[in-house]
Amino acid sequence: MTASGKAFAIGQVTIKNQPLWETYKTALSVTLLLYKGEVLFRGQVSEVLSGKPTHTDVVIMQFASIEALNAWFSSAQYQEIIALRDMAADVTLTSYAS
Repeated sequence: MTASGKAFAIGQVTIKNQPLWETYKTALSVTLLLYKGEVLFRGQVSEVLSGKPTHTDVVIMQFASIEALNAWFSSAQYQEIIALRDMAADVTLTSYAS
């Protein structure tokens, strides 16, 4: 995929430790700024319309390109907070490009 369109990272989340999750969210915001990423939406399941959800929460992050998203994910800054994320929540993180 080329840098022709925006890219999105979608995290499906089940929070295990709320205080740690809040610390992770603060650290995440710093890493996103470095790669010009932004959180577009955070929310919880309100109603299941079809299928079986595996997590209770979702976060959608936007980047200028898939290259920027991959640079963010691979960065030392983000890699350093993954252990914190994993202590705070169970997360499935996927990327999408348009």
